[in-house]
Amino acid sequence: MSGSTEGLQNSVSVFFESRDRDYEFPAGGHHQLLTAQEQELLAWLSDCGLSIEQKISTLVKDRDWSECYSLVIFGVRLAILAVRQRPPSTYSTGLVALVAGSPKVDWRDVLGAFAIFDACGRRIGVDFQAEVERVAACGEPELLRSTIDGFFSRDAEMRCVDVMGFQECGVGETLNYRPKSML
Repeated sequence: MSGSTEGLQNSVSVFFESRDRDYEFPAGGHHQLLTAQEQELLAWLSDCGLSIEQKISTLVKDRDWSECYSLVIFGVRLAILAVRQRPPSTYSTGLVALVAGSPKVDWRDVLGAFAIFDACGRRIGVDFQAEVERVAACGEPELLRSTIDGFFSRDAEMRCVDVMGFQECGVGETLNYRPKSML
């Protein structure tokens, strides 16, 4: 095992150990962007020199559905951070986490995450469809194919965060998304 893979695995383990019940969908609940453990994981994913395939494999190795939800949440938080701070590479790293975790997450929740990524991508000039297709091809694309096809077969207005049950709140440095109230 390479040092990069081992370092990334250690960072992933520390990230999973740090999450608590407030780390919830879509943007990590009451946690500010980014926690120290998220910053470390972002740094490893950004600088480890591993291929996208190796990153995805390392992120999901031996992970259960709950941990995969945390990966998707982490990805969404990175997409939001990319809008707040404008580094497109942060958005791309978020896509790796999204694609890694999505196959073990309820498809309805994945559609909500896709809607947030799509909205964030538009804000920073990134074509979400092209990027998610590219990253998914590096993992196990057949596991996400129906979700990707289902999302992009919808009209644009049916892919928006509002339709997916989320509400945009804040602007600029305070941009976030929260679940719409059921009542």
